[in-house]
Amino acid sequence: MTANVNKMTKSIRHAGWAFVHGTLAIVFFTKSMIVWFPFAVLCLHNIYKFFTISSDTSRMMNSEDSIPSGGNEVQLGVLDEYEVDGDLCYGLYISIEEKSVFVDVKEDHKIDERKEIAMRLFHSQKELELEYRQFVSSHRDFENRTIDSIGLHSKDLSEAEVFWDPDGLTGLDINSKKFIA
Repeated sequence: MTANVNKMTKSIRHAGWAFVHGTLAIVFFTKSMIVWFPFAVLCLHNIYKFFTISSDTSRMMNSEDSIPSGGNEVQLGVLDEYEVDGDLCYGLYISIEEKSVFVDVKEDHKIDERKEIAMRLFHSQKELELEYRQFVSSHRDFENRTIDSIGLHSKDLSEAEVFWDPDGLTGLDINSKKFIA
């Protein structure tokens, strides 16, 4: 939801700037001043940005890739800032066993690699579900637990932390998608 609000705010801002630049272009054009042209270009640019952001937002809002999460519906596979447990975190949501799981992306000098890993996890949700089932069946103490979030915080980009609900912490091998006790 936060992603949609941010995009709508940007869209409204572009509409406002389009109006301002368009008005200035018209005023300068009627006074036969050549400076009207840059304002016309800025107006067109902001109109373009308004419509592309608006269409992206409506496409996200109508997406079938959404799942309920704590009373709110979240978009799956959309990298953005989300409020998670009262904190603003950067990452995306995936679905495992029809439950939304937040993939927390650490914002550091390796953020581009971490974003790519998060997207790979999103695209391999089915594989993660299979590995989840195998892990739970072989580790009975996790039988009544669900995955709360996956943290991409490790210095080693081939590893992730898996936070379970209720309390529990395990690892995830990113390459094999296997959970590590």
